[in-house]
Amino acid sequence: MNVQELYISLIKIMHTLADAWPVKLAASFFVAALASRPTKLLLIFVLLVVFDLFTRWIALSRKHLDDQKAEEKGLHACVLNMRKARAAGYIQSGPMKHRFSGKFIWYSLMCLVAATLDTNLATMGEPQYFVKLFVAYMGASEAMSILENMQEAGVEQAGDLLDLVKMKRGGKRDVR
Repeated sequence: MNVQELYISLIKIMHTLADAWPVKLAASFFVAALASRPTKLLLIFVLLVVFDLFTRWIALSRKHLDDQKAEEKGLHACVLNMRKARAAGYIQSGPMKHRFSGKFIWYSLMCLVAATLDTNLATMGEPQYFVKLFVAYMGASEAMSILENMQEAGVEQAGDLLDLVKMKRGGKRDVR
């Protein structure tokens, strides 16, 4: 094979890699998530934050429906009303982007700190617990945020579950 043929082959490979790059990027992310424990943790937190964001939109959509004095305010109506709530300024992308990116950066840093501490503990022959502690705390925090959003959206069961969680962790029961 001469240099010219090698060059042509490399160009073909580059074009092939560039074809359908979003699909290939998503597939590689999926494979990495399956292969790596830290990536799995991060992916789980990303999904929790996205779900928290989505439930926040539902709550803001419910507020829009309340202000419009709509008759139907169920969960389904809130989801269908999101576009109108966004057009009316109830749902704004700027604060939502900052909230998502801030949480993502925070969770990434905390994962790194917890993993570093656990590595240090393992080196000393001590039990590792920081990653577990971090995952439990941050997961519970996100779950409570999701429940609060769903309570604002008018889902009674979410409010009851949130009250139960607050009671279990030593807080006082909300009186409605």
